[in-house]
Amino acid sequence: MKYLSFKKISFLISVALFLLCITSIPAFAYVITFDDIQLNRSGIASVDSKYIPFKFVNFFAIDPDITDAYDTARPTEYYDGYRNAIISGCCVAYNGLGNDASIKTLRIYYYPYSRNYNITQILFNWNGAYFTAAHRDNLNIKITAGYVDRYNRFVRKYSETITVSTDRPFWFSADWKWISWIYFSSYGGVYANGEGTQFAIDNFTYNEPFPYTPPELQRQSTSSGGTGVNPVPEPSSILLFGS
Repeated sequence: MKYLSFKKISFLISVALFLLCITSIPAFAYVITFDDIQLNRSGIASVDSKYIPFKFVNFFAIDPDITDAYDTARPTEYYDGYRNAIISGCCVAYNGLGNDASIKTLRIYYYPYSRNYNITQILFNWNGAYFTAAHRDNLNIKITAGYVDRYNRFVRKYSETITVSTDRPFWFSADWKWISWIYFSSYGGVYANGEGTQFAIDNFTYNEPFPYTPPELQRQSTSSGGTGVNPVPEPSSILLFGS
């Protein structure tokens, strides 16, 4: 009978423990509340890249009480939608001028030893967020999400339209998996306290982002001795790259 050496047994036990650990890593949820952004004297500031790895395009943080006190030209009720949107803290984010807005993540261009390359994206799972109309009741918000392919084209995975009002926040439970961008477009509604298709968002909740190259984004590698394809980690091991 052939016996395994102590070194081999120790190695196998170590591998087993490692696999057990990576498959039991909990998926922690993170919440962006927009309360820690330095605002200007009017109570507004661009969100932009304040929350790495996210880039908020045409999103602005607002403290409605400060803005209301600063803006003497408008009545107090003009900012009621923003006040009603607050879930925690003092601030929410809104789409500037009521125009389209988006949330994207960083992209990594990885160059192996060969002249070929991979485009690795920072993907995340979006749990959801609270949405409130700023000025118009029954406001429609079309929300689209997906990732970017190797030709820099947006590939849509999810799309849904929600209807929100100015009097209370609406929790949109997305549960959208493995995306790198979310696009928002608001329209319609009826006058409540002002004109404009602005909406407020608070408590943007997501699971830890991780770098990943989807199979359709992979390119052949010409490195000698390789398999020709850059390996894609399983979801359990992907979590090791989470922040």
